[in-house]
Amino acid sequence: MSGPDDKAHDPRHEGRGGWEISFFPCHGDGGQACAEWKKLQPDLILLLIGSSDMSRSGAPARLAMLVDAILSDCPNTQLIVAQIPPLGDAAAEERAKAFNAAIPDLVKVRAGAGKPISLVDLRAALTTGDLADSMHPNAEGYAKIARAWMEGIRAATR
Repeated sequence: MSGPDDKAHDPRHEGRGGWEISFFPCHGDGGQACAEWKKLQPDLILLLIGSSDMSRSGAPARLAMLVDAILSDCPNTQLIVAQIPPLGDAAAEERAKAFNAAIPDLVKVRAGAGKPISLVDLRAALTTGDLADSMHPNAEGYAKIARAWMEGIRAATR
């Protein structure tokens, strides 16, 4: 399995459409391969990932490994992890609910250990009416996501 074709992007933005959690180079390697993040040491990382993982099991464990790698490589970076928005496909939506239910504990455990991590609930910000298709937000959905991220950033950086 390989990742989707990446188009040119702003090097300060690591957005990767269609990627599964395991496509990230630092997934599952003990946190040693997030070379760019490690080199740049950003102040803030917004992590919204998992929608493309809803066709197979084990997404919460893969997310936990990715989060641990990021926190290891960027110990002073505020990491904000988002619960994924609702999905239009009924089977994927059921898996998304289970995935999202695991994320608060994942974040709480790491925050309790003093890690700079917090949570943004994008599921609460959107409905399936905010989707352009079964997975991707429409313009209003993206606006709602932006507002939710902003609230999360403000809360995390107070």
